[in-house]
Amino acid sequence: MLVVSGNATRREILSALIGHRGADVLTAGSAAEALSCVRDLSRGGGAIACILGDMELPDGDGAQLARTIRIEMDAQNPSFILLTTIAQSNGPWKTDPGITAVITKPVREGVLIDALRRATGGQGSPGDAPAAAPAPEGVKEGLGLRVLVAEDNVVNQKVAVRMLQRLGCRADVAANGLEAVSAVQRVPYDIVLMDCQMPELDGYAATIEIRRQEGKSHRTVIIAMTANALAGDRQQCLAAGMDDYLAKPITSKALEETLRRWTKKEEKLSPPPPEAERGLVDSARLADLAELGDDPSWLPTLIRRFLDDARGRMEALSSAIDGGDLPAVAELGHALKGSSANIGATRMQELSTVLQNLGRAGTVQGAREALERLAEVYRRTEAALEAYTVSRKAS
Repeated sequence: MLVVSGNATRREILSALIGHRGADVLTAGSAAEALSCVRDLSRGGGAIACILGDMELPDGDGAQLARTIRIEMDAQNPSFILLTTIAQSNGPWKTDPGITAVITKPVREGVLIDALRRATGGQGSPGDAPAAAPAPEGVKEGLGLRVLVAEDNVVNQKVAVRMLQRLGCRADVAANGLEAVSAVQRVPYDIVLMDCQMPELDGYAATIEIRRQEGKSHRTVIIAMTANALAGDRQQCLAAGMDDYLAKPITSKALEETLRRWTKKEEKLSPPPPEAERGLVDSARLADLAELGDDPSWLPTLIRRFLDDARGRMEALSSAIDGGDLPAVAELGHALKGSSANIGATRMQELSTVLQNLGRAGTVQGAREALERLAEVYRRTEAALEAYTVSRKAS
């Protein structure tokens, strides 16, 4: 068998997984090196039974390598298993006659061996979905959930997957926010464990995009994973549309308690509390502000000034997002966060923080969706603030 990957560590791990089962394993670090290996063996009367090729290679891609080998080798064409990310797994190569199977990274041993067994003539057909990795010993009575772990750190991925397996869950992995969004589009996950800080698209922006695509017909439970344990971080997660929060490093106990809180055995997941129930305004803060003025018109005037100012800042945010002016997005988000906190507009404060952080992170990915959510919350906050002033005047 031949393992082809530009990643030396991946070559070593895959070679070990295959080799300890008795196969003779060769490795190549590029498409050119793989072709050379296949040609040399063929000229010497040998043959490769199966190639395990990475989609991303230093000098091309695995799908093109498979096509080239199929054309060159003809009758001696080896089986080809393509390694992809979740985002790549449904590409046109899935039906390419030169590719026997497609499996996603990080590769789990059970999935790999199952694919190799099919590729080399074992039971099952190449079109079958890869079997899930066998659960490790010590598994508890299964929760039966399908969970996506969105996490860019390989060690953290492995720990989370193992914890989930021990809870009887089936786990997939996405290495960044873009992969997470793509995976949720294709697979009806019960739970997404979403790391907040990831490349390409962070957890906040990925969640906002998932919520935008879901609309009101469906809601995937998304649980944040973050190294920050401050109350403000929890609020920022909720503001982005996440349902719950786990502080890193995650423990098995905390993970189990959180998953059980969101599911009941043999029942559907409990629906998340409506957004309105989390509180749009802080009435205690409004009461404090009311005490500052001798004139009854003091608080209503202050609220109207806040609402007018917020509307103007949201319009400026829209222009800044359209123009890709990231410093302006950060500055406007920061200013709106401050005034919202001062008036007690809790939900507006949280969403303004999301926009501020997106601007500071140098990306507008997810900013438009966050602004749309902010505009919706603004309308409800305006009604809540006006209701508060009316009730206070009546009392």
